[in-house]
Amino acid sequence: MKITNIPIYIHIPFCEKKCNYCDFPSFTGSEQYIDIYLDCLENEFRELNRIGSRIQAKTIYIGGGTPTMLNEIQLKRLFIMLHKYIDINDIEEFTIEMNPGSVNNEKLKIIKQNGVNRISLGVQSLNDRELVVLGRIHNSNDVYRTIDLLYRNDFNNWNIDLMYGIPEQTVDSWIDTLAQVIRLMPKHISTYNLKIEENTMFYNLYQNKKLLLPDEEKIIKMYQHAIDNLIKASYKHYEISNFCIDSYQSKHNLIYWNNYNYIGIGASAWSFIGNIRYANPASIGSYIETYKNESLINSWYDILSKKNEIIECNLRCQMEDYIMLGLRKIDGISLADYKRRYLQSFEANFSKQIEKLLANNLMVKTNRGYKLTDKGVILSNEVIEEFFE
Repeated sequence: MKITNIPIYIHIPFCEKKCNYCDFPSFTGSEQYIDIYLDCLENEFRELNRIGSRIQAKTIYIGGGTPTMLNEIQLKRLFIMLHKYIDINDIEEFTIEMNPGSVNNEKLKIIKQNGVNRISLGVQSLNDRELVVLGRIHNSNDVYRTIDLLYRNDFNNWNIDLMYGIPEQTVDSWIDTLAQVIRLMPKHISTYNLKIEENTMFYNLYQNKKLLLPDEEKIIKMYQHAIDNLIKASYKHYEISNFCIDSYQSKHNLIYWNNYNYIGIGASAWSFIGNIRYANPASIGSYIETYKNESLINSWYDILSKKNEIIECNLRCQMEDYIMLGLRKIDGISLADYKRRYLQSFEANFSKQIEKLLANNLMVKTNRGYKLTDKGVILSNEVIEEFFE
């Protein structure tokens, strides 16, 4: 079996500090495990390569955690591994995440030399007070210094992550952050509404009524301001939270939103192959225990060659995923693509939901299918929930 033209995600779960809002699988105080973790990544790649020849990647995304927390030697080792097991000759996009202040010239040279052509920078805010509230370890000056380093190392395709709905954030402070970011002219901007997740410091504060969050009206104003002003600044709004200049969409993330197959390597990484969804162990310790030897328990060989023994995502589950992800795209859902994938009619399967959402001006029919209205985009969570009742 040959694995070709597939996106690959590699998870590096190490962080210097856990942010107050973060429920991602990332861990602090675990630096002593980085080298053995890299051993395990190689074992997982080696096991995957038992299926056939080297993997031919369509896109690669190294996320975290903070991948650039690895030192220069560890970064070189990671890239040597990727080149050993992955054919990146025809790769369309190679992204690595980093936090402001977590890179220097030497690290960026290593990253550049190894084919990375896109940077995703976790800025969140350019208001220093808000960064302290979030528990970030950088300040606004670190952001500007890091972007200067990116320019000096010839990286011109980079994304900035921003967050709104931050405790005590005002509409004016959000407008100021957004205006500063637009002046920096990144090729891509992601804007996320803060969600209070369990097992976070913010969740505990929220439960004890010690977290002062902007109200819903302010949240909607912040989001609408982002849409209006980013479009005015020539950014294309192509996904609920994502905007880009020209054709600089995140090719890797579009594969998720289009519900295509992908491979995830590392602790907590998910894969979707055929109709099989598979997750690696979530904690660093469990992942190391699973992949520290070449004789693996839940090996890739077993996953891909013995499909009938794996819990599969049934047809209904696949259709719901398609809708949930497809409606996140501003272009919406294609009736022809839905029919091609599932040999069924979207309109027949979900006639009641479609009728209700059209009547409430939350969704509109297009030449290709259905998409959210402006009102529907703002209330997207409520719209998507209609398909899961």
